[in-house]
Amino acid sequence: MDFRENPTGLDFDKLSEEAATYLKNSGALFGTPLERLNKMNPKAVALYRNNGIDLQKEPLRIAVCAQHSNGGIAVDENWQSSVKGLYVVGEAAGTFGVYRPGGSALNSTQVGSMRAAEHIALRKLERKKEIVVFAPPPVVYGERTSHVRDFTKRMSKFAAYTRDAKEMRKLYEESLEAKENFFQENPINSDNEIPDLLKRYDLLVTQIAVLNAMIFAAKEIGSRGGALVTGVKMDNGEFSDRVIITKGGRSYFEPVRPMPECYDWFETVFNEVLTCQ
Repeated sequence: MDFRENPTGLDFDKLSEEAATYLKNSGALFGTPLERLNKMNPKAVALYRNNGIDLQKEPLRIAVCAQHSNGGIAVDENWQSSVKGLYVVGEAAGTFGVYRPGGSALNSTQVGSMRAAEHIALRKLERKKEIVVFAPPPVVYGERTSHVRDFTKRMSKFAAYTRDAKEMRKLYEESLEAKENFFQENPINSDNEIPDLLKRYDLLVTQIAVLNAMIFAAKEIGSRGGALVTGVKMDNGEFSDRVIITKGGRSYFEPVRPMPECYDWFETVFNEVLTCQ
């Protein structure tokens, strides 16, 4: 990304309503990309400079991360999952939305953590249950690890920010079969192997759920947000009022919960906080 110059043909008057509103509310409807970034998030510019990257002199090398799939575990207003007592915050929680600005991830994580902590503190203390902790086994790169690596590599190749519906379906069917026969095909010799066994089983269960949702989205929506499905055009916003829920081996649509009315703008509030420090 070259922050030194605007893209060829940029005309602020011809921006989409969404982009124009974002820059206007952020007080950054002017100048070059670097000048706009300095206005909205000067600490980002300083961070790069302190690490030897001067955005005023050179482009910024970027790479797309597979983690940004904009999905996660469903939570309530206290960031508690459907499992009572299990709270999920950060990018593991499905609270960011399809087109969330990158900076809101930190803000959402902070808010979610605070809400969860407050809810936990206000709950009545329950009787502690006995917990048995097993020592983790040493890392052994054998047949089991290779099997996990194979599934992981194929997830990254076919079910990350670029997706292949046919290959996802194939991987999904293989994952179901692996789950069905998991404990029969993965015997253990001691209690110390239990943590590793359950970790790999959990990865498999999670992969199945994620693939289920991705296959459903590819079929019903197509390409959307950070998900580009091979041979499918981007959606036109028709599904912005719905969220995909995966439960009991089935994916389906649910209406999004209404947002509370708020007139604060993240970049404006963020810079006010920086000024006060």
